[in-house]
Amino acid sequence: MKEAIVARRYASALFEVASENQKVNEVYSDIRQIYNLCQKSRDFSLMLKNPVVPAPQKRKIMKVLFDGKIEDISLRFFLILASKGREDITEEICNQFVIIYKEANNIHDITIRTASPLSKENREEILNQLNTVINGTIELEEIIEPALIGGYQLLYDDKRYDASVRKQISELRRKFTENLFVKQF
Repeated sequence: MKEAIVARRYASALFEVASENQKVNEVYSDIRQIYNLCQKSRDFSLMLKNPVVPAPQKRKIMKVLFDGKIEDISLRFFLILASKGREDITEEICNQFVIIYKEANNIHDITIRTASPLSKENREEILNQLNTVINGTIELEEIIEPALIGGYQLLYDDKRYDASVRKQISELRRKFTENLFVKQF
């Protein structure tokens, strides 16, 4: 919990500096790239969290990896993190920055789980329906989950709309297990 608060502060500071320099979109792209690297490269993630690797070595590795590939603001930010001993929360800082960016740009993450891939027409129809309810840009993530049998589940913020066949079957099963002819006191 404490790390999330600290990460949020660092992310807010980076967002503010990027805004002042009108480089928010570029820094956002850099942050996504670094976050993906943390997710995909276990070695990189472990190196950042390893207290045995000295901070100067971590700064050198970051400089070699990112110099000329990301914005100067982003690079300097991560080098400062390493010098302050906060490189271990890089992934959480990236996550918090993405959240701040999406809030500032009115971008909404929505996940849809389906039993089979959506057709292009179905995807467009769902996006059109969501656009009537949600103001802003929608990033729709599609997850294929064959266990749903049919239908879909829509996840937005902390809400879930379940229109899956699996849910309907479980509701029927629950109703059939109730005995309506026996008094239940």
